[in-house]
Amino acid sequence: MRTPDSPRNSEQTSNQQVYCLSCNTRVDKWIPATVHSRLGDIHYNVIFQGKHLKRHVNQIRSFLGNHQSTGSSNEAE
Repeated sequence: MRTPDSPRNSEQTSNQQVYCLSCNTRVDKWIPATVHSRLGDIHYNVIFQGKHLKRHVNQIRSFLGNHQSTGSSNEAE
């Protein structure tokens, strides 16, 4: 039985900010991307750094926050 929070029941909208599985060992496992279009019941076309990637709904997670990071580990003292 699926729960309301399961990835398969969540629908993404065009231009929505998400995290998707990178499938590349040289970059982070989860990368920020933008939903471009829905390709069917369970696949989406997402854009990461200008490249279109096809991802299964289970490889996409909702995005909470912003994509901007300072890259520094030093906080205000």
